[in-house]
Amino acid sequence: APPLPTNPPAPQPLNASTPQHLNPSTPQPLRLPRAAAAFLSTLGFSGLTAYQQEVLGPALALGRDASLLLSAPGRSGKFVIGLCALAESLASSPSARVLILFDSSATLASKSPLLSEFFSFAGSGYFLKGSSRTDRAQLSQARVLAAAAGDFRRASFGRPRLDFTAVLICGVEKLTESPALEAAVTRLRAAGAAAGTPRRWVGATGVVGDVDSLAAWLGVEKSKVFAAPGVRNAGLAVKVAAVSFGSRAGEAAAGLRKASRLLADFVQTGGSAAAIVATKAEATRLGLETLKRLGGKGVAAEEARPLVREMRELFGD
Repeated sequence: APPLPTNPPAPQPLNASTPQHLNPSTPQPLRLPRAAAAFLSTLGFSGLTAYQQEVLGPALALGRDASLLLSAPGRSGKFVIGLCALAESLASSPSARVLILFDSSATLASKSPLLSEFFSFAGSGYFLKGSSRTDRAQLSQARVLAAAAGDFRRASFGRPRLDFTAVLICGVEKLTESPALEAAVTRLRAAGAAAGTPRRWVGATGVVGDVDSLAAWLGVEKSKVFAAPGVRNAGLAVKVAAVSFGSRAGEAAAGLRKASRLLADFVQTGGSAAAIVATKAEATRLGLETLKRLGGKGVAAEEARPLVREMRELFGD
């Protein structure tokens, strides 16, 4: 993976070598909220991509508190839209704090030029790199923080302040591959629930068929999902249902029921026989992993029986 940037990052001007989604050729005027427009002006854009032109205005018009999910192919400019949303969140209050969470260090490093620009725009920023004392302090203090999910998880052990006004998650579709991402979002949710404060979620994902499942996982309403067309993927839907499992067996059984409904919908909409068999196997594996996780938390056999019964009804012995 490319090396992570140093702290504090030096602003890097955009130029002719900027990726296509940052330097398109056709300028398009667009009316935007003040903070978002100010951030875009610092990038020196000569125009917007088709996805940005279509989504940027409607997404930001939903307001500074609205959670969003952006789903589009790579190089379409969804990360810039997410940063514009965070610019608006920062403008909502002098005490506002935002977190930019990545599925991996490699993804974070690939976005470092834009992150440096955003840090400069916000007046401060910090790249979280692990569990050092400095990282833990910045986790509680930095107004703008960027981190890979694994580094965030290590640094957030203990009781740091996680009172972020908004969280931008890049690579939500990597949920199937990144337990660290699931753990990081779960920790942020728990902190928000304990504090009783609302949090804005902004998700950025590639094109996936089960974008509604991802939206539900983030708590984003369907009307606030801006998605390009995708191919349905039942395996991802089952995984999203599985990571919604709570710490008790009854909640896990409810998650499996949700997974079974998604699977049935996949069958009815023309999923291939091979995909159905593979998805059932994946769901069974996830169910068994859940049982082991519950056992590790001291859940008694009596409490686990609803989950066992649900698995047998859905997938056989």
